[in-house]
Amino acid sequence: LLPFSIQAASRQRLPQNMPHIFVRTLPSSFSQGAVRRTPTQISQEKAQQQHEDYIKALSEHSDHLISIEPDEEYPDCVFVEDAAVVVGDKALMCHSGHASRQGEGAAVEVALRDRMFAIFHVSDEAGARMDGGDVLFTGKEFFVGVSERTNEKGIQKLRSVFSEYPVHPVGVPSSLHLKSVVTRCGENSLCFPSTYEGKVMQQHITAVTETGGYQYVEVPDAAAANCVYFKNKDGQSVLVYRCKDEYPASASILAKCKADHHIELNNSELAKADGALTCCSIIA
Repeated sequence: LLPFSIQAASRQRLPQNMPHIFVRTLPSSFSQGAVRRTPTQISQEKAQQQHEDYIKALSEHSDHLISIEPDEEYPDCVFVEDAAVVVGDKALMCHSGHASRQGEGAAVEVALRDRMFAIFHVSDEAGARMDGGDVLFTGKEFFVGVSERTNEKGIQKLRSVFSEYPVHPVGVPSSLHLKSVVTRCGENSLCFPSTYEGKVMQQHITAVTETGGYQYVEVPDAAAANCVYFKNKDGQSVLVYRCKDEYPASASILAKCKADHHIELNNSELAKADGALTCCSIIA
């Protein structure tokens, strides 16, 4: 059991000025069954502790953190971000490009519907595919990765649902998702790795943005470029990133980014299943 209180799902709309944070607890099937690009051993115990630390850190900045029960049939279901894109009062349920993950969204949809979000779907019948990990919303516009998990038809659906915002497809050269390469690390700041792929992504985003004004922050470690940035229940900014025990040089750079609260976390075990920090929550 988690050593702190979290809110169970009940049918009520969350206040608009509060962060809506959805997480999913770790299934016991994770260490053996989670999809991974590179075969490696995962410690279930360490993964459990790291994920509990993650949830606890987020819960301290929201009075409304909703925990969704895991489904043992879907070892990757802890990576809840891939199931839906949520902005404002609308939720677009995704349809993953990986067949083994295509049933994960059902419980997430129930939790979102219970919170009275308007629900839309990426349609399998249309051949559309999308993972939430490919969708970066900056508060002003969307950048969406064209990757092995997300295709143009999926992006078309996102564009129709969130028509009030510009939507920019961005090719992902080799990483799993767009957010494997770029995330927000401030109100108008984007974090990239100082790798070839990171440089290419900077060029792509610079070329397509309609709003501009972004500051680019580079870190030397590719995995450390994935950060969680949001406004908490008091309207203060929170930046969550990989700890100095894992990536000391990158953590030192991110510690200098403008935020009211800096949180360092170890994500070594979930990362073995290609899970980054943003993967484990939906924050809207």
